[in-house]
Amino acid sequence: MRRHHASPSKEMIRRRLFESPKKMRLLPSQVKGPILARGLIAFAVTFLVGVHVYLFRSLFVSSTTTGTTPNDNHRILENGGAMLRKSVTQEQWPPKDLQSLAPLEAKDLEQYTIRMNTWRRPEQLLVSVDHHASCNGVAQIQVIWCDKENEPPPELFNYSKVVVERHDQNSLNERFRILSPAPTLGILSIDDDALRPCEALDDGFFKWTRHPDRMIGFDARVHVENEDGSWKYGYMSTMEKSNSYSLSLTRYCFIHKGYMDMYMNALPASILNNIAEHFNCEDIAMSFMISSLTKGRPSLLADLWAIKSMVKLYVEEKISGGKSHKSLRDECVNTFAEIMGLKDGPNKLQPQPYLHKKDTLFECGDIPDKGTSHPKTKREKDLDELKASWHRVGGTAMTNEIRSLMSKTGFAAYQRGLIQKSDKWKDRFQSDVDTSASR
Repeated sequence: MRRHHASPSKEMIRRRLFESPKKMRLLPSQVKGPILARGLIAFAVTFLVGVHVYLFRSLFVSSTTTGTTPNDNHRILENGGAMLRKSVTQEQWPPKDLQSLAPLEAKDLEQYTIRMNTWRRPEQLLVSVDHHASCNGVAQIQVIWCDKENEPPPELFNYSKVVVERHDQNSLNERFRILSPAPTLGILSIDDDALRPCEALDDGFFKWTRHPDRMIGFDARVHVENEDGSWKYGYMSTMEKSNSYSLSLTRYCFIHKGYMDMYMNALPASILNNIAEHFNCEDIAMSFMISSLTKGRPSLLADLWAIKSMVKLYVEEKISGGKSHKSLRDECVNTFAEIMGLKDGPNKLQPQPYLHKKDTLFECGDIPDKGTSHPKTKREKDLDELKASWHRVGGTAMTNEIRSLMSKTGFAAYQRGLIQKSDKWKDRFQSDVDTSASR
């Protein structure tokens, strides 16, 4: 989930770049007489002025001659990306002292912890919490609260599974900063505006218990290589057209808790700062980080039926669109891949086929290795029996059963008018549009 933030003005950026450095004080013992001191000071002043003039001409001469345009921010963004690439090449990845992932215990095979990212949409938050708290696989729901100006909805505290984590910083990095002790090693990272049936969550979870070193994604995307060797971000339409994927979004995915600790404590500071500044790309960073530590393999994916079972909650204000959003993600894909060694070498990121068969709602994505072996839990056996029954009936009957699960999942949201284009939604939101248009 993206949050609103004020874009820095050109004048603000200019001040940041050209802030006067702290005055250098020369001790008497460091110079031989006042003449030499005055000479050194004059040289320093001349040098600093020259640097400032050069930077000003390089970055802003086109703005002053043509006036401020929407492209000014893109130009500054591109320059910032270039500086990011230059600075991070000196930061080693992965660090030599990187901690290994903790092995799963019995409780980690039964349940998982949800970390829910939210920002100023309490109605969607409460609907999401209410649904996910009903899933037997959920041990705890950690609501990541970064809004220091508003209090969490009091209804949250009626749920025994819910813990509200209050964060000091308003940053998308915070979704991976675990402040409350997580009862399990398996973490389901989600946004507050998406629901899936409990059975779909279990499908991804049980796959994760066999492959805890991999991310299990529900929202795959792909990178695209340009002719000049640079990479850019590909939307879902690009992924489906190419039938290949190479990353997953963290708005709905299973991750080992250890990877969240690595993200916050070991990822190059340049990446974390870039994400904090632009309120974007934390999902790309996490997906790429895990791929760089698993020999360039993309995330594993849940079954296609589980992926397709998402119930999206209506949100009036959307900010993940437009050219600036896309250009930011293009730069993140290209830069982060360079930093983490995913463009070449032994860990080169390897896109995998998305669908292996056209007429199936089951296996999709990268074919996993054998994985760890452990006895199946009762819930996993029940899920296997359910999927086996779908295999037997197939076709329309299977599709109808999956739709029935989705209807049950989204019923409360439907009643509130939060399912877009439904009759309840039209009564609640479309009538407002029609009324304002007639005035």
